[in-house]
Amino acid sequence: METWYKEDLPYIHDVGFRDYALKSAPGILAILAQHQIREGLVVDLGCGSGLLFLFTALICI
Repeated sequence: METWYKEDLPYIHDVGFRDYALKSAPGILAILAQHQIREGLVVDLGCGSGLLFLFTALICI
């Protein structure tokens, strides 16, 4: 796989999944708030740019 994508892979994932991450973060935060989870560790498991984690972390600050 490394011979196909190289440095383009992070870009492809960011462009391909950016909207999903940005639209999912508010729902994830709502679920956490509903269960009164106000602190902890957010782990973004995936192969993208980490945008879901970044967006969620910025809202929680």
